[in-house]
Amino acid sequence: MILIDKYTHITLFLITIVLSGCGSIPTHSPPALVGVEVEELTDSEDPNEMIETANRYCNYSATLEKQLAAFKLAQRVYLMDRSNRDGALTLARSALFISGLIEDGEMKWEIIRKGYEAAVMAGGEDDDPAAAYYFGALLGLLIEDEGLTAAGEVPRFQEAMERAEKKPETDMGGPLRGLGMLYLRAPAWPAGVGDLELALEFLERAGQEYPNHPENHLFYAYALEEDDQIDEAREELKRAEEAISNGQWGDFSDRWRKEIMKFREEMDN
Repeated sequence: MILIDKYTHITLFLITIVLSGCGSIPTHSPPALVGVEVEELTDSEDPNEMIETANRYCNYSATLEKQLAAFKLAQRVYLMDRSNRDGALTLARSALFISGLIEDGEMKWEIIRKGYEAAVMAGGEDDDPAAAYYFGALLGLLIEDEGLTAAGEVPRFQEAMERAEKKPETDMGGPLRGLGMLYLRAPAWPAGVGDLELALEFLERAGQEYPNHPENHLFYAYALEEDDQIDEAREELKRAEEAISNGQWGDFSDRWRKEIMKFREEMDN
């Protein structure tokens, strides 16, 4: 399996975030090309059946090959009718999952950009919490890719995650992880919105309310280490490992274990 050495599929949070700057990320992009052979998951041309089939493989336990096939199917539905909200949301969700696994940079960013466009069409800039989460997460990845030229987009990311927080169960605490890591990695006021106390609050809540997701514990460990609570950070890493062992995480398992090992080594040095 092809893995990419990234901290998480929401990798925005591991770079320095600033709130100054300008730049706008386009909301339209050409179709993403899946540059590998993938199976046809269904021969149906019924949009509802196609969306249902694609959704079966938009999850952590599916292999990358299945997820790529699901993305290709979801993109077909989306291109047939961009106003189909379920199809757009499925495409955005698929793109976010795949972004944490694929190694091919060109294909990865094509997929992310198409997923971001679909998240906008699904209502990510409106009040729907689930759409707001996928919109914000994909926007964060694009901000990472664009760097300072897109720094002015960071407030949109923060606002999206705040809307997504109304449905914190999305991606098993995804909005809480997103806000927590934003507050952890952003510079403090007046340069940014960084706030260690808020980071600890959101990430502790993620770990307590959604303990089955390994990243909730991993991210909380990062915040605890930043607060010089080293022993507590080590305990959270153990909880992250337990969550990995107790769940069906597919190709994400090895990636998270490597990140835990790396973090532990850094704390030992």
